Amino acid sequence: MTTEAQRRQNRERQQRFRDRKKLSREEADYAAEVNEKELDSRVKAGKCFLGEVSPGIDADNLTDALQVAREMARALGVVDVQPGESLLALERRVFDAWTDRGAPFLIRTTQELVSGWGRDYWLEHCGGFDESWTALSGSNAPVDVSSLPDLP
Repeated sequence: MTTEAQRRQNRERQQRFRDRKKLSREEADYAAEVNEKELDSRVKAGKCFLGEVSPGIDADNLTDALQVAREMARALGVVDVQPGESLLALERRVFDAWTDRGAPFLIRTTQELVSGWGRDYWLEHCGGFDESWTALSGSNAPVDVSSLPDLP
């Protein structure tokens, strides 16, 4: 291969790389725009994913995380947290039931389930519980069920 042919091949390869980067940026910009619009819609309707205290806001402490997991469990017809069970174990159990039911949103003010993004999104795109869930520090400790308040 001549030096000129090698240079031309390198330029073409570099251009393909730039095109891929540009496409990735455009896709990321589009995804951000869609996510922003979707979040606005979810906020207006009060639609929460599993683990959210309000649309787009994840529970960031054990008390809130336990509350929203218990609410989602009840809405799905899943047994409440059991003696000796950890928050993380409850969240996994609820996640499995949640995805089995099509991953519906929970409107916390009414405790009503409405159609969500679907099982495939959470299992295939997000990788299921192990890939998409961020466990809170201390969530592996057993929950003291005797001190839990009644659900609203």
